[in-house]
Parts: sequence; structure tokens; C-alpha cells
Amino acid sequence: MSRFNRLTKTFLGSAKDEPEKKPEKKKRPAPISVRLNETELKALRQAAAGRSMNGYIRERLFGAAFSGLNEKTVPDDYAAMARILGALGQSDVYTSLAAISLAIENNRLPATRQTQATIDRACLQIEEMRSDLLIALGLRSV
Repeated sequence: MSRFNRLTKTFLGSAKDEPEKKPEKKKRPAPISVRLNETELKALRQAAAGRSMNGYIRERLFGAAFSGLNEKTVPDDYAAMARILGALGQSDVYTSLAAISLAIENNRLPATRQTQATIDRACLQIEEMRSDLLIALGLRSV
């Protein structure tokens, strides 16, 4: 597969690509519902003081040791990684490198072997960055 095709497939995908199968979700227990009047609800919100109501109620019922056991931890830089992945996908970097690589392959652009090797490494590094970001964001398994 040429560098151009590999890079294009990496970023744009192909019609033949099948979506990854999602793992089966575990069935969750039924939620518990409690009716509160306006005053009680206001008092509960104030007592929660910006925390999630669910987390606050669990903490009050079961103590601090049980609070947050089921909460997913999201890395602080999750949003930053998502922005980087988006910028990488929207940039013309992969298109430009693929075009340069194709021109070198077809002898339309003179380049030394060192230049060609550098472009090949850059293409591979971009593919690896994209893959690492997808894994870090939980959008692809290892």
C-alpha cells in the first residue's frame, strides 16, 4: 500500500471499513425515585453544594467511603486531547504530506532518500498520534 493510500485511509477511512463492535452493556439496576416538594428539593440542592445530587445522596446514605465508586474518572486533559484530535482531522497536514509522498513516488518531485525517509517518518508519526489519541479518549481499544 502506498504512503498516500495508507495516510488517506488512516484519516478518511474507507467505505469497506466496518465499525468496531461495541461491547455489550451491563444491565443496570432500576433507579429509585423519591418525590420532594419545592422546599425539600431546594434544601437538597443547597446541601449538595455543586456536587451531583446522586453522589451527594450516596455519600449521605452510605458514607464517604462509598461515594464515587461507580463514577467514571475522566482525565483532566480529556477535552484537550479531543481538541487535538479534531484539529489533526481538520488540518491539511495529512493531505499535504500524502501529496508530497505521492509526487516523490511518481518521480514528479525530486527528493533525496533522506528527505523521503523523513516524510515517511512524519506520516507514520501522524498515524501513531491519531491512534494514541483515539485510544486515550476511549474511542478505540488497544
